Amino acid sequence: MTITAGNPQTIAATLESTDPLTQVVTPITPITGAGPDYTSTMPAQVAVTTAGVVSSTLPGTATITGICQPGAATSTTTSSASSASTATGLSCNPTPLNKLGTFGTGLPVTANPIVVNSPGVDNTIIYAASPASQLFTVFDLSLGTSGTPTLLPYQPNSMILDPTGSSLYFGSYRELMIYTASNNALTTADTTVPGVVLAVSPSNNQVVIADQQRSVIYLYTPASTSTGSTASTTASSVISTGGLATHAVYSRDGKNVYITGPTALYVHNIVTGWSQYPLTSANATTSCELDNTGASPFCSPDVTLTVPNVAVFVSGSPVVARSFCPDTTTSPVTYNPLAATVTGDTADHLGSTPDGNHVLGANTTSIFDIEHSPTSDTSQLVAPIGPCPGVNPANAGPLTIATTLRQLALTGITPTQIDQVLTSPDSSRAFITYMGATATGLLPMYTPSTTAGGTGTLQNLQLSTGALAPIAGVFSPDAASFYASTTGDNLIHILSTTSNKDTQTLDPQLTDPNRNIVPAQFLATKPKATT
Repeated sequence: MTITAGNPQTIAATLESTDPLTQVVTPITPITGAGPDYTSTMPAQVAVTTAGVVSSTLPGTATITGICQPGAATSTTTSSASSASTATGLSCNPTPLNKLGTFGTGLPVTANPIVVNSPGVDNTIIYAASPASQLFTVFDLSLGTSGTPTLLPYQPNSMILDPTGSSLYFGSYRELMIYTASNNALTTADTTVPGVVLAVSPSNNQVVIADQQRSVIYLYTPASTSTGSTASTTASSVISTGGLATHAVYSRDGKNVYITGPTALYVHNIVTGWSQYPLTSANATTSCELDNTGASPFCSPDVTLTVPNVAVFVSGSPVVARSFCPDTTTSPVTYNPLAATVTGDTADHLGSTPDGNHVLGANTTSIFDIEHSPTSDTSQLVAPIGPCPGVNPANAGPLTIATTLRQLALTGITPTQIDQVLTSPDSSRAFITYMGATATGLLPMYTPSTTAGGTGTLQNLQLSTGALAPIAGVFSPDAASFYASTTGDNLIHILSTTSNKDTQTLDPQLTDPNRNIVPAQFLATKPKATT
């Protein structure tokens, strides 16, 4: 079907794994040979090509969007066997920077999101690690619940599985360690980029690493080898800037990366390069050890992106949002102007629902639900879509996002620190992980309202006997399960999102240098076909 940019429609599609569905987004005036970047929130399950062909390889729910911003168009089409990124050549937005905004030229535009559901249940592979252990453990649930511990060269301070499910990145202040996720084999040990791994690009071709000891942020491109008659090897490369960083997130087209730290938001765009925006002191959690030498790798401020990736929200008091719509009324152009200021209590961590309707946050006493809209009309849930302002004088200026904040008190628990706000792939719920000296195995679950202005529900799920604080978690790719790592028993609890019950536990067998058992603080999952 065809969707015209600027004329959004509500589209729901169900994909069969053997029947690809074609979704095409075309501009109002088609440009031959050019098109937007099509992106998927779950590329390993529901992939989309540069031509807008959506195909399902595994069960899952994904949001598909078309984005057109300056820079060569790229594909984030992926599968479990490939992580390639392909340039389409002609960009849908080849505007020179000195002409940006002239008569509306070159301003970004997004199509309305398409929620694609690929029904079914898949098997899950779980990766677990801890900053206190030199081991990481892999569980293939299709083979049972026994994990396989693997010895790392050094204790990690971070672990991230790239969105394609191909590479597992471990950070340390000795070296970056890269493992192939399919066989848990070490492929790269690079001593030139020590630090904490914060994010990996959608096509697995760039990694954000924060050297918090030297206050340097690296954008690291791993070495790669092409195949075929003209096979060649490309050496690794690095782009860097000075700064202290705690969290990062890539836009789904891979053109922007947003990196936040205690004093600034750093933005890197493939065309405009680095931009930096100051943050207030209220955006930082001073109790967090920034070099990750302590027991907590969950530092704030945090950062999350709306879907489509129009605005980046940064935690703190207030929560602030900056858009990817440049303000061309200023000189020089402000590439990421302020789009929203959400006043209220401090939010330590944030998460976005993939349907684009909510930004969720939490602190040690409350959970926050921020509804947002690109217009002042907040009577309906609408993701920010369409063209950026600036096409005519009446619409000139930066994008403004209207927000509505709702706050619910956490009950039954007394956290000393919020670790994560984790939203499900199908946007149906979110879990809050935390640390707490008096924890009794209660896991907060928030269910957002599906209607504008509605108040969501907050409840605590009881984990099985022995669990104390749920300090880390991750959803299964099909959203059928949630995996919570807990102190006390040092196990991973499997919760069914259908029954909201703790159904099973996994033992990661992670030990510190003194052979004491420690809980997993890094978790990642990837799907595995049931056949």
